Amino acid sequence: LEVDIEAGFTEVLQSIGDWAGVSDEQVDEVIDDVLNSARGNADTIAGGVFSGVRLAAELLAGIILLAVLTFLLVKDAESMQRGIARRLGRNHRRNFLVLSTGLFDTLGKYFRGVTIVAFMDALLIGIGLVIIGIPFALPLAVLTFFGAFIPVLGAVLAGLAAFLIALATEGVTAALIVGGLVLAVQQVEGNVMAPFILGRSISLHPMLVILAVATGGALWGIMGAFVAVPLTAIAVSLLDFYTGAGRYSSRKRPLAEASAPPHET
Repeated sequence: LEVDIEAGFTEVLQSIGDWAGVSDEQVDEVIDDVLNSARGNADTIAGGVFSGVRLAAELLAGIILLAVLTFLLVKDAESMQRGIARRLGRNHRRNFLVLSTGLFDTLGKYFRGVTIVAFMDALLIGIGLVIIGIPFALPLAVLTFFGAFIPVLGAVLAGLAAFLIALATEGVTAALIVGGLVLAVQQVEGNVMAPFILGRSISLHPMLVILAVATGGALWGIMGAFVAVPLTAIAVSLLDFYTGAGRYSSRKRPLAEASAPPHET
């Protein structure tokens, strides 16, 4: 695979040289310089790759842990609510039950929305790879699905894997088509699918979703982009609760009173 990728890289540079009107000798010289530099700095490159892989692994582990904790919170929300509510006075119990129900509902809808976006990404990439004739289309689609849960980095890694496999197996033209496919799908996801699907799932305007992701990414990087939308939705939910608007305008008292133990007054 390494030899195939090197051959594909050479073919890419030769194609660029032909397009730019550069002689074959000059292209060969550039190729030799690049390859010799890469081989001479193999240890440095390997160290950088290792650091990048370790960072990606730590980030992935953190996001998986956050996703598992959120799943458990949503799954066991009712039992957790009841357990905490029993330790609160009646007035505090009412507010806690109503607010926590809204927050758990928001988190559940957010992760369902992210899953839908990830599935659509994987479906589009998988279909595109099959049409282009790239091997390992299904594993690459699965990688794309899980990569969609990691903002920016996941898409880059999944797209790079697809590009390299296409370059090694089908040549430069197929690799460039795959690169275009990945870029197109990511543009559709980032500007259309994610804002509208997530916005509809958690009742946020698509523009607010885009601004939240951009702000979170600018302030706290990939993790900031990951948590920006659910935190924004939670903030809106809190605002609705304290102003008595939205979902809290009509159903807080029946829910709280129905949950109160009958022996308390």
